[in-house]
Amino acid sequence: MEYNDEILAALTKAVSMPQDQTQEVDYHKYIVDITSAFAEPEPIVSQGDRILVSRGNICTITGKAKSYKTFFVSAAVAAFLEDETLSLSGPGGKCLYIDTEQAAAHVNKVQRRIYRLCGWDFDKPSSKLITLSLRELSVKNRLKTTISAVENLHPDLVIIDGIRDLVNDFNNIEESSQVVGRFMAISTQENCAIITVLHQNKADENARGHLGSEICHKSETVLQVKKQDGIAVISPVYSRNRDIEEFSFRIDETGLPVPCDCPKVEKKRHDVEELIKKAMFGSSKWKKKDLIDSIMRANKKGDKTARRAIDLALEMGIIKKSEADIYYLVELWKEEDLPY
Repeated sequence: MEYNDEILAALTKAVSMPQDQTQEVDYHKYIVDITSAFAEPEPIVSQGDRILVSRGNICTITGKAKSYKTFFVSAAVAAFLEDETLSLSGPGGKCLYIDTEQAAAHVNKVQRRIYRLCGWDFDKPSSKLITLSLRELSVKNRLKTTISAVENLHPDLVIIDGIRDLVNDFNNIEESSQVVGRFMAISTQENCAIITVLHQNKADENARGHLGSEICHKSETVLQVKKQDGIAVISPVYSRNRDIEEFSFRIDETGLPVPCDCPKVEKKRHDVEELIKKAMFGSSKWKKKDLIDSIMRANKKGDKTARRAIDLALEMGIIKKSEADIYYLVELWKEEDLPY
């Protein structure tokens, strides 16, 4: 594909320090003084004391197509704007949400999802969330509109859902470097946090093309979204801070993301529950020694495996132990009749 000179010219003009003016720039303002006290950048979206993205930085979300990346970003925006969502939180402020891929009607569904997560009324538009749909624009005008909106609205958090659509060729090194450099500059100049969303390559789990390599290298945090059996798992790929803890969510019957166990954890719970139920069949109360023996007989397991299964079942709330050291299957007892 022949590279579009007009786009490169527009990008070059947009960069804050044009190449032909490099010699005129005064380097003194860029000196890092050892005697100066530098405040840590304010976290904009966090998981407890673990930072997803802070002011003046970029976070990149990657994943395959239809892996619930936009659902995750919706939850992150709601967590920043209003209240804790999917274990994430933020200080509040103004968010600029830019979608480059979807038609306005679909972007409105995302907008409404965020409103619902925030507990906002559809009939009362909030100035805290400004949403743009740029699908109909050319690549050059999408980029120009994005930069103009950030510079004029001064948001605290910027979402670019589909940064790939702000370049003509995601495998062009020069164009990718120019675009990523522009967003690095604007995040510093506007003191805002930027979350970008980018598909992974079809053949592997790397972010797409040279654009993906460049944006991931310059990001404060890179997260991966994987979907399995209707459950999205969010895991850290890279962070300049402490890695976030892996977590997962599913979409409930109302179309909102809600937390749930990771698929591996759910399978493990299922396996433990099946083993315990098989061993406890025929009686609702068990002494530990009898339960160990029953697990060993019913499941052809050794003593250590049986004891570990009991410990796991206790941790998972499948069984409980009374003060008299009697074990029982929780689902067989009503709350008021529990033997403790």
